[in-house]
This record gives sequence, structure tokens and C-alpha cells, in this order.
Amino acid sequence: MKSVWQYWLIIAAWLVLLVPANVGVAVAEALRGQALVIGQSGYAHLPALPNPVNDARAVAGLLERLGFSVKLAENRDADALAADVDGFVEAVSGADVALVYFSGHGVEAGGENFLLPVDAEPGVLDAGKGLVSLSALLAPLRARTDIVILLIDACRTNPFPPGTTVLTGDGPAGVPVGKEGLGISRGMTILSDGGDAENLGQVIGFAAEPGRAALDGEAGGNSPYAAALIKHFSAGEQRFSDIMTMVTEEVYLKTGTRQRPWTNASLRRLLYFGGNAEEEQGDEGELRGARRDLLLTIAATPEATRSYVERLAGREDLPLDALYGMLAELDVDTSAGPAQIGRQLRQGAENLKRFLAERVTPARSDAELKRLAGLAARAEAEGAIGLARKYRAMASARADDLSIALDKREGELSADRLELASVYADHAETALLSFDYGLAADRFRAAFEQAENWDDARAFRYRLGEADALTNQGSLAGDQDVLRRAIDVYEDALRLAPRDERPRDWAEAKNNLAGAWWSLGRREEGFKSFDIALAAYREALEERPRGEVPVLWAKTHNNIGNVLAEIGLRQEGTKWLNDAVKAYRQALKVFSPDREPFYFAVTQSNIGNALLNIGMRGKGTKTLNRAVEALETALAHQSPDDEPLAWSAAQRNLANTYLAIGERKRDTGSIEQAVEAYHATLEVQTRDQMPAEWAVTQINLGNALKTMGKLTGETARFEEAANAFKAALSQWTFEKSPRDWGVAMIELGGTRLEIGKISGDRDMVMDGKAIVEEARDAFLDAGYDQYRGFFDNELKPFDEALAKL
Repeated sequence: MKSVWQYWLIIAAWLVLLVPANVGVAVAEALRGQALVIGQSGYAHLPALPNPVNDARAVAGLLERLGFSVKLAENRDADALAADVDGFVEAVSGADVALVYFSGHGVEAGGENFLLPVDAEPGVLDAGKGLVSLSALLAPLRARTDIVILLIDACRTNPFPPGTTVLTGDGPAGVPVGKEGLGISRGMTILSDGGDAENLGQVIGFAAEPGRAALDGEAGGNSPYAAALIKHFSAGEQRFSDIMTMVTEEVYLKTGTRQRPWTNASLRRLLYFGGNAEEEQGDEGELRGARRDLLLTIAATPEATRSYVERLAGREDLPLDALYGMLAELDVDTSAGPAQIGRQLRQGAENLKRFLAERVTPARSDAELKRLAGLAARAEAEGAIGLARKYRAMASARADDLSIALDKREGELSADRLELASVYADHAETALLSFDYGLAADRFRAAFEQAENWDDARAFRYRLGEADALTNQGSLAGDQDVLRRAIDVYEDALRLAPRDERPRDWAEAKNNLAGAWWSLGRREEGFKSFDIALAAYREALEERPRGEVPVLWAKTHNNIGNVLAEIGLRQEGTKWLNDAVKAYRQALKVFSPDREPFYFAVTQSNIGNALLNIGMRGKGTKTLNRAVEALETALAHQSPDDEPLAWSAAQRNLANTYLAIGERKRDTGSIEQAVEAYHATLEVQTRDQMPAEWAVTQINLGNALKTMGKLTGETARFEEAANAFKAALSQWTFEKSPRDWGVAMIELGGTRLEIGKISGDRDMVMDGKAIVEEARDAFLDAGYDQYRGFFDNELKPFDEALAKL
């Protein structure tokens, strides 16, 4: 449930611009702005604060450059602070805008916020003696000037001991001081269109949400809130609401989600003070603009997607800036939720993690390369992935020119070549962050060509990076030729890391090579690729002992299980599937709900799927019940919000298992469980987000409903099944996916057959037969003659039913 302040935050604000002097805006003259900037660091009886004086000086300088007349006050005791405030209230008479910035200790008591002088003492505080009440400050300022802006960086944890109270004058007893943060003071209401016509509005900004504590920055620096104001408050040609949004999201990123400012704004005109605080243009301006674009994009990101990104950043210990930057590069509709982007963003997180761990930054002798590399690194740190790609591409182009020059020199130095190699590799890594695997592979290859004669270790990393990028490209696109290229590059990488000299690098390349073979085998007939993948995984495992690299050991066992399971699906009997279960259970010796919850759940789901297939080939329901247990365990450690793809796969497998149990026991209760589980799956596997998975689940649901109809004799169940099959056919076409389309057509025809048999409706049976014949003709016309006998068998029940009607 949202608190009152959150609802206030949602209320629409009037648009406001802070316009620099050099922008052509139709204004008669600059507004007269008065500012009081207060920094309180040196508290005598309370914890000293490292940042406020620095914050105040920096903010004062910013406001002066914007055109304000600024009064700077530092470390003021009660008398001095009261005099400063009274003097400012008098000074703003006749001014257009009054702005107060305060950095220091502040407390909340009885629904009022108080700013503290540096001589404040613990005990009973008197609001009338030395404390500055925000609402009492706001009222005279609103009476004397058109626009009031209060920016309060005083939301730090309550500095007083328990039991401290404030005498507010409302009664003899003191009001307890709030535990942390400030709240919404009396008088801080949003102006409405029917409000005071003479007052143009107000802005009240807190460094943290009401009731939450803000953070200090590094000693000698600025607080997160002050730093964000300094960075974005002078943004030209921006709505003021957008400026404060940038400040909010900047603090959110810099504090790792621990702090989010709160702003209440209602302004009804443009603000222009005649000054310009942003003089840098060119690259600096472009970097600043890209950062601001990202911040506004983050602000528009739905909470479900934000939560997913935050959890991913926390789990993988990665910077939020880069993850949000990658999210922007995916160019998807984030309003659909995290399901649509989860798999790619997780892969992007892996790329970023490796990039940060393995990145080499050599000393660059070429000034232009040094400049472009610095700009690209800054853009990446700011989450501006698209801009980083631009700088990396410019550096690559410069490296091309230098490479030609180096080719003409005799006795070239290895450092020169390695410098160019690192430029190409950086470009490749940035391409990975935007999921451009083809470009990444190309740039890694260029890096390898520069490094191969000079540094074997780097050459290996670049060659492996090229192969990994090709594997991702081939797997996502289903391109077997690209996967075969990846395999060739892996083999070359293995040459660069001999097993007896560099066993860990060799094992990594061998493991990744196996993954390429497995991906290729899934798109081929036969078992050759799977056999090669299995052998490669087992060789890699020899150099990945559990005692030294337990997670890698477990991941390789899980990969082995995947290959065995794929073979088992294509073989009769259960030997391979049972071996897959054994491999998965080896992985669970490392993957636990506490240490590796994601991989634990995925492995449990893999076990459940293998047991389902084993159970389908045997008798009874004992193995199927074990599959239910494994799948329910997987679902207990996943959620559709965190891992929608993995969760929905496990949920559908659970439904398949319930259906198998129901069919075997002729138990309508189990089949009803399957139907419910399929519907739960479809709530996550929506057509918009996961169209292929949605269609598969529709087929599964149709089969469950069809089975229910056979057990109960209810034609309504067959009609529901037919609707599910039609839904699948709305996604599949013969041209796009002939096998899936054919299955759906046969199942749809089968529902017509069953309804006709129950109702004695010959036309219904004829309609079903026509549907199956349409599928047969499509396959035969396309040259799939091997399916002729299959379709003949599928049509026999129709002829038998027609003979009896």
C-alpha cells in the first residue's frame, strides 16, 4: 500500500525549465533569484558530518553561475542561524525566486521538520530557541516571493539518544524525535489551480524519501544528493520535474538503490536567471546528455523490471548503471515485465562480469587512442552503452590506421600491437553489452590477430571471446554454420592453451567447445555432435576438481546432464535419462538454495523433466511422483518475477507430469491439476512476451482437456481443447514451423472426431478428417514423403468412425 507521500509524488506537476543564458527563449528579463545556502558540519555536541560545508560551497558556486544572489552560511550556531534565516526572509522581498539549500543535521517531531544549529544539545529541544522549522520558514517566503524552492539534505539518521523530545508549543509535553529521516511538514501542500493566484508555486526536495535516512559521502567530498544536484541542476532546456527526476535517479544509482530523493513540485512558469553553469560542449556535453537520457529512461521503467534489475545487480555484484544501460540497448517494451528481457539481460550480466574481471588496460602511447578509450570507459561507467560503442568504433578506426602504419615499419614493438589488440577487444566487450554478438566476434578476431605473435595469454582470451560470441550468435539465430565456425575457433583457442601448461584455460575452452557441439546437435539428426560434446565436457571436468573450483565443477556436471537428457529423448529405454539424473544430482552437491539458488532451482527442474520422461516410458506413477517432487522444489526456489523463463518452464513440466499421472491412473483430479498448472504457466508465458512457449503450452493444455473429455465423455471439454489448439495455430504456420503446425492440426482434427463419435454427428467427423488431410497435403506437397505412412495411420480412426455412423 502506498503511503500518503507516495501518492503526492504521483500528482502531476506544472512544467518548469531552467534555461541557460545562451538559449533563445522569449523572456523579457532574467528573474531575480535569492539563495540562502547553509552547510553545518562542525556540530559541538552531536556527530560531526564530513560533507555539509563542502556541499554548501559547491551548491553556492553552482547557483552563482546560474545567476542567483547567494548568501553562504557555514557552521552556524542557534543565534547566527536564526539571524541568517530572518535576514534572508527580509532579503527576498521583491525577488522572483527564493531558494534555500540546507546540508546538515535535521530531525522530525510531531509532523514537523527542524534544521539544527551546530550548538544543538541532546535532551529536550525547544522549537522556539534555535531550531529552524521548515513549515515556519516556508510560510513567510511564500508570502514575500512568487516561487519558493527548498532543497533539504538533512535526512540523516537521528543523531540524538533515545528519549529526546522537542517542545513545539502545542502543549507542555515534548514530542518524540523520529528515529530517522524527515517527514512531510505541515504547510507543504501542493498548490492547485484554484490556489493563491499571486504565488507561482513551490519545490520541496528531500535527499531521501520521508521517514528514510540519507547517506553521507566520502570525507572531503559531497553527499550523494549534493553531488547529484551539482551534476544535473543546471541542465538546460529541461523541464524542472525532469531535472529533479535526474537527481533522484542519480542518487538511486550512486547509492546502489539504498537512497532515493523525494520531490514535491508545483511550478507555473519558466525559470531564467541570466547565468549558464554548463560551459563544456563536445564530448563532455555528449557524455552528460547520454547520462541524463539514461536517468529519465530509468525513471520510466516499471517497478517489476526495476526490481528484476536490482536483484540481478545484487546477485552478480554488478553496477546498476551498466545493467540499466544494457536494458536500454535491448530496445524492448519494458512495460511487458522482465520475462521478455530476462534471458538476454542475464547473459549481458555474465558478459559484463567477465569484462570487468578480465579487462586489460595497457598504457596507451597514442594520444587519440588514449582519449577515446577514456571517453568510452566513462560512457560505460555512466551506463551510456550506445555512446561507448561510438567511441570504441572510433578507436577501432584509429587502430586500423595505426595498424597500416605499423605494417610498414620493420622491427615493430610488441607493445604497439598489444595496444591495438586491447582497443579491438574493448570494442568487442562493449558490443557484447549491447548483445551484438556478430560485431563482438569480428572485433575479438581483430584483437587476436594483433596479439597472437606477442602474448599467448591475451591471444587465447581474445580467441576464446570470439568463439563464445559466435556460439551465442549461432544459438540465438539457430544458425548451424555460425556454430561450426565457433567450433573451429575453439579448437584454435585450445592450441594456444596447452593442457599441460595451462590446464584451467584449456578446461574453459574445452567446456565452451562442448556447449557449441551441444547446441549444434539439437539442430541435427543423429548423435554425433552429442557424443563429441559429452566427451569434451568430461575432459574439461578432469581439470575442474570440485575441491578447487566447486561451482565450475557443478556447472559442468549440469551440462553433462543436459547432453545425456537430450540423447535420452531420442533413444529408447531409460538408461541415458537415468544417467542424466545422476549427473544433475552431482551438481546439487554444490548448488544449494543458500549458496546458488538460481542454479539449484534450474537443476531441480532439469531433474524433474528427466524423471518425467523416464516415468512416461515405464509403468505406474512412482517415478512420475518423484518428478513432481523435484519440480515443486524448483518452483519453491523461483518466482515468476525473478526468473520468468525458468519458472514457467518448471511450471509447464509440472503440468505435464500431472497429466501423465492422470492418464496413467485415469484420474480426473490429477488432470484437473495439470489444467490449472497450464493456466498458471500461461499467465507468465504470454503471447506477447514468449510467443513460441505460449503456443507449446496451448498444445499441452489442449491435450489435457482432450484427455479429460475422453474420461468424462463431456463434449464441452473437447470444445475447450479445440480452442487451445486453435490458439496455437494462430501463432504457428506451416512455413514458420511445419512440425508444430502439423501437431496442432492433427490434435484439432482429433477433437472433432471425438465430438462426432459422442454426438453421432457425421459432419463433425468429416470436418476433423478434412483438417488432418489438409495437414497431410501440406507435408506431401513440401516433399516430406516420409510422413505419408504416419498420416495414413492418423486418418484410420476417422474412416472407422464414419463406417459406424
